[in-house]
Amino acid sequence: MKGQVAYGAIQEHTRALKLFENFIGGSVLLSKIQPRNSEAFIAHRLSSGRRPMTVNKDIGTLHRIFNIAIEPRDYLAEEQNRFVKIRKRKMAKNPLRYIAAEEYRALTNEAKDLWWNTLLSIAYGSGLRRNEILHLT
Repeated sequence: MKGQVAYGAIQEHTRALKLFENFIGGSVLLSKIQPRNSEAFIAHRLSSGRRPMTVNKDIGTLHRIFNIAIEPRDYLAEEQNRFVKIRKRKMAKNPLRYIAAEEYRALTNEAKDLWWNTLLSIAYGSGLRRNEILHLT
């Protein structure tokens, strides 16, 4: 798949495949994987504390990998995608909370250090995610 998909997609596919392989117990022929293995893997991921969003990502990635094994390569028959009938899990909607101008002013008034004021200004005005702000150089 190198050269056909983005590098990040290959990393994600590799991550998901390794998790699934470790769960089902090493090298198993694709044709020997049963739908119950796929469902048990998803249940295991959920019971180990993974969020539904992460599990949904795993479902989508593995569904795509099985499709790749079917479509251009014919490693599996058309009806053998073991993730095709697995539904994505529902996720709770967390409402977005925006900081009011008064709250921003109160924070900057309390931050006496220039570094904190700069960080707060970037966070408030840039639209960057928290992790992106924290890893700026």
